[in-house]
Amino acid sequence: MHDRRHSAASRAARRLAAAAALALAWAHGAELSLTRPGGGGLPAEVTAGYVAVRVDTGEDASVTLFRLHPGVDRAAFEAAVGATGADGDFVAALNAALDLVDVVLEVGARAGVPASAGAVLAPGEYALAYQSLSEEGPAAATTYSYVTVVPGDGDAPPDVVGTVHADEFLFALPAGLAAGEQTWAVTNVGGQLHNMVLFRLDAGATAADLRAWLLGGGGPPPATEAGVVGLFGPGETVYQTLDLAPGAYVAACFVPHHGPGGDGAPHFQHGMLQPFTVGD
Repeated sequence: MHDRRHSAASRAARRLAAAAALALAWAHGAELSLTRPGGGGLPAEVTAGYVAVRVDTGEDASVTLFRLHPGVDRAAFEAAVGATGADGDFVAALNAALDLVDVVLEVGARAGVPASAGAVLAPGEYALAYQSLSEEGPAAATTYSYVTVVPGDGDAPPDVVGTVHADEFLFALPAGLAAGEQTWAVTNVGGQLHNMVLFRLDAGATAADLRAWLLGGGGPPPATEAGVVGLFGPGETVYQTLDLAPGAYVAACFVPHHGPGGDGAPHFQHGMLQPFTVGD
């Protein structure tokens, strides 16, 4: 779902390189692999259990995995998701779409830098929405592929170093994080969509400095992007592999506030900007 009024999150995801590349190390469980622009080429069915979505299409792209609610037809789903990118009331359009589907995960990949993320999928009908991206936003119309998840004895998720909880409006991260390649489980325990962009702060910089810069403050950025967990909805857990150097970090959510009384401002403006430290 692309919101042109909040393109900072999309730009952050597109500029991710090192952490996204490390997601290729995942060789755990079933995989839905998109290897050509526009997506497609996926199996008609996969078995319930852990499934990774891998994007390696040679272009900047975003792929969102949706679980359709029972009885929702594909045309209604595509129309509702398409309306979130149209002019008008974005929050209302987003909430209308969420009446039809659950957002399981989102993967953002750059040209030449494949990326992946995974989740445990229950039986049902799923859709993958593929969006080519440019610096200005969507570069082509969204295309859709559909996969049925059937009951069965599927794969278990990978081992993780800890679980991150996302809520309105905070992140709760595990203590004692150490540097290196690692897989996190990121669980949405709130009532809205969330994402998580990780920034490694420059020496002497603070979370307040980063917030000021994100809100349009001048000068160079006080941090470097270090990883992205794309959109994921209430109750969902995303498994993401990252490679983190020692240092001071901030986790930020860029999803617009779309709950009751939602003002459309990115969640980080409501306090979802969490400092944390990665040790040696």
